[in-house]
Amino acid sequence: MSHIHALYDFVVSVFIVYPSTRKGGVHQKRVLLVYHKKYREWLPSGGHIELDEDPEQALYREIKEESGMRVRILTKAPSIAHDGVKPIPTPSFVDAHKISRTHKHVAFIYFGVSKSAKVRLHTREHREYRWFRKKDLLDRRFGLTRSIRFYCREALKRAALCALIFFTAANAFAGGIEYAKVLDATGTAEIYSAPAAGWEPIRKESFLKSGSRLRTGLGSQIQIMLDSNFGSVAKIGGNSGASFLTAQPFEIVLEQGTFFIFNDRAAADSEPPLKIQTRDASMVLTLGGCQVISSKEGVLIKVFADQLQVSIKAPGQLKKDPQTVREGFKCFISHSTNCLSLKRMTYRDYADWQVWMQKIYEIKDDAMDE
Repeated sequence: MSHIHALYDFVVSVFIVYPSTRKGGVHQKRVLLVYHKKYREWLPSGGHIELDEDPEQALYREIKEESGMRVRILTKAPSIAHDGVKPIPTPSFVDAHKISRTHKHVAFIYFGVSKSAKVRLHTREHREYRWFRKKDLLDRRFGLTRSIRFYCREALKRAALCALIFFTAANAFAGGIEYAKVLDATGTAEIYSAPAAGWEPIRKESFLKSGSRLRTGLGSQIQIMLDSNFGSVAKIGGNSGASFLTAQPFEIVLEQGTFFIFNDRAAADSEPPLKIQTRDASMVLTLGGCQVISSKEGVLIKVFADQLQVSIKAPGQLKKDPQTVREGFKCFISHSTNCLSLKRMTYRDYADWQVWMQKIYEIKDDAMDE
């Protein structure tokens, strides 16, 4: 279609993934690209956002026009709908790219999955379509640009993660499992789930029920996924012990040692908060991340993202009003005085957190790769 604006037009693009099955029942995911007659290159489905539509309307219109497929978009809209406000699914990426010497497109990039590989080709604009495997992306015959290769890989990764989520969630539901999956366990890591079983070595990919107790030895750690989409993750460090009391809302008791938690759920405003308990403090995390270190002297809390509500546990007294500890600050609650001291963190305070975040992304990437 002709340009809507002189310099920039807004467009939507969707990279659609289909989990084709090869012999033996193994899934080999592929991503759909179409060969555009005008631009003479392989591109995703998509097009202009018309003046009378929003990005979501344009997205589903373009999918219907250019493929005829039913596609589930791998993103959410925030839960903020009210009179006059319509939440729009958040794009996975946004870029601006040159179309001609005088015109550019601002593209909202989405990823989606389809249960069918049947495509109705939009022959007026496209010459052909092809389902690309990961190994096809570097094939010089297709001349894919660096940005297209990147988005294709991201689409394949996120579709693989989506498949993992639904598989584990279905298994968990079928088995009566409530939540929490062990992503990784190193060193001496044990679980106590029933008196008859006692303490047993914890296994990677096992699920945790309410009432489960965990403990680690020196230099050991346990990585845990607290929901089904990597939105909430936690780590129990070495020489530590923790108990999972309840699910929905999650309530975790750190008996001793070190505990990391990061909550980045897209709809955090509509989700129950995460609760963390120690001997000296109660904490409520709605969105963000923190490190909690519980010792005989008290509890040290570092907030690395967003904020944390902290209440001091004072034996024999009414529970004190919670205090807000914001990103970039740390506080210490003394067991002997029940007093909270607040300080701004230095770069050294971030070292362990950065190492953990890198580890979580590596685990996440491994889970998404086929």
